[in-house]
Amino acid sequence: MSKNSTRNSGNKPVTQPPATPTPDVTAPVDTPVTEDTVVEPTASEPITESVVATEPPATETEPVIDTVVIDPLPVAATVETVYDFIKLRHRGFNEVDASPLLIDVVDSMARYVEAMAPTTSIDPATGRMYQQQLYNTFLKAIGAPDGEHRLALDAITWFIKQHNNAAFADRYSARFFELLKISKESRMCFEAILNLFIVTADVSTRRDALRRLNMRSIIQTLPTLRYQQLLLDYYTGY
Repeated sequence: MSKNSTRNSGNKPVTQPPATPTPDVTAPVDTPVTEDTVVEPTASEPITESVVATEPPATETEPVIDTVVIDPLPVAATVETVYDFIKLRHRGFNEVDASPLLIDVVDSMARYVEAMAPTTSIDPATGRMYQQQLYNTFLKAIGAPDGEHRLALDAITWFIKQHNNAAFADRYSARFFELLKISKESRMCFEAILNLFIVTADVSTRRDALRRLNMRSIIQTLPTLRYQQLLLDYYTGY
């Protein structure tokens, strides 16, 4: 995105009132990331597009996706067909050209539905870690650059649609939420976008589902204006 700059023109000096001293800006200090926190460092990318959202602060912060270490599970066999779904939605997409980010989102979702299935025994501590990882995956997909958020969010909603009677059934989709050690704002965001993805997972009924949702209130829970714009972009056209 381009930035406009201004310059004094003409040959005569321009008299201006004394400038108000600008306080020194201290660079943000990196905060150690733990498995239970979502850290939101300062982002410098400007946003110029319009969106239905609240006015952002002078300096926005973008969340850093923290790493939750979980013993890997075998990726479900059905993961192969998620790429077929993406091919149908995005002309010219080829699985062999899938980016590392998209592959990571797909693998993360595959492990989640495997571990969090109602038929799988899981202890609360491990369940909490998987739900924390799910929130991280959502943020990673929404914030994907260069239009890749559309592919990543298609992958997420495909998994949710396929497992809407299992890991994403009403009874199981948020069963470890009370154990999450995240901020009140992050919890509100997680709940809002999880519900959004569940309700709109079926592409064939998505338009009607969106008409029943208050998208403004959902979008405003996201941590930055950029994230708000990207999620809104994904649902534009329905």
